[in-house]
Amino acid sequence: MTHPDPSSILPAPRPARWLRPLKLILLTATAVALLLPFDDTISHAARSVPLSDSLHRSLATLQQWGEFSALILVTALIGLLDENRRHRLWDLWAGMGLAFLACVLIMCLLGRPQPRAAHDPWAFVLPWQTYRFSDGTVTHAWNLFHHGTWRLWSMPSRRSMAAMVMSIFLAALYARLKYLAVAMVIVVGVTRVLLGAHYPTDVLIGALVGYLASWSIVRGQLVSRLVPGKAPPPDAPPQR
Repeated sequence: MTHPDPSSILPAPRPARWLRPLKLILLTATAVALLLPFDDTISHAARSVPLSDSLHRSLATLQQWGEFSALILVTALIGLLDENRRHRLWDLWAGMGLAFLACVLIMCLLGRPQPRAAHDPWAFVLPWQTYRFSDGTVTHAWNLFHHGTWRLWSMPSRRSMAAMVMSIFLAALYARLKYLAVAMVIVVGVTRVLLGAHYPTDVLIGALVGYLASWSIVRGQLVSRLVPGKAPPPDAPPQR
């Protein structure tokens, strides 16, 4: 009588959860290192693309994906139409809040001028430094109360961050929206470069920040599990 191979009975070991974020960090770091020398060239070429008024308005609307207005709309739709999953909105707001705080902190620490505000792609204004714009404005990147500080908040892209958080959440709840969610992250990132708001590397890092800040919260339901409601186990597959 032959005994079955134990390896064929035991479930295959699952990869550690930290491996996926680590791979994404390494991949993004490699892409940023390769793109950084060409940031200005790509940004200049993108801003030179002729956009009709209609297309410009459409792109300006699409880049709001993940912003506060879209966040309110998604919250309202899921809250009204999907009673079984409305408790998961806690994860969306928690992930977005954490990603926003991380994004603002990095922007204040790096202080990179936006391409449409200053043609200075290699400038990074550290916390003890100030930056002088062509109009004579001088400010720190961390001075939240100065009217021109936002021009030093190019890296990371806050809207790319928000788009990533929103897309992770919707793909986790509704598997059929996965490809649309991925497409929206790409659309937002490309639009930010086309409109001269960010360099390509800003977009990549913004998306990475959104992913790292929200992945565990959304996929693990770290917040919604603490509030009343029926929640599937963290390892359950995405609902369709």
